[in-house]
Amino acid sequence: MTCTFSLLSGTKVTSDGSTLLIHFRPSLKCYPLQRPCRMASPHDRSRKDDEDDPVEQMISRTGCAELHYAIQECMAEHQDWRACQSQVQTFKDCMMNFQKARKEQLRQHQPPSTKSAAS
Repeated sequence: MTCTFSLLSGTKVTSDGSTLLIHFRPSLKCYPLQRPCRMASPHDRSRKDDEDDPVEQMISRTGCAELHYAIQECMAEHQDWRACQSQVQTFKDCMMNFQKARKEQLRQHQPPSTKSAAS
């Protein structure tokens, strides 16, 4: 007998006026009492639904995917979000750095402001 369940799907962490969506995909497998529980590898990409998950795709593009998986592994191990705050903070910092870099990249590629044309 196996079962899976989702860990805090859609948890939002808010700090300094920013909101960060963390998506925990189902990652824990349970077995009858005679066999210990073991965590499925979050790095196993053989399942089609992993490939189609838009949240997974977005996180992969940021370069922060390994930190996201570290949160999932911590949550599966401890089953207490308070024990995973350092992983959450590291992931948040990575995402914030990506967002700043992306914002700067978009700002550099923007055409000159139309304000100067109106003056």
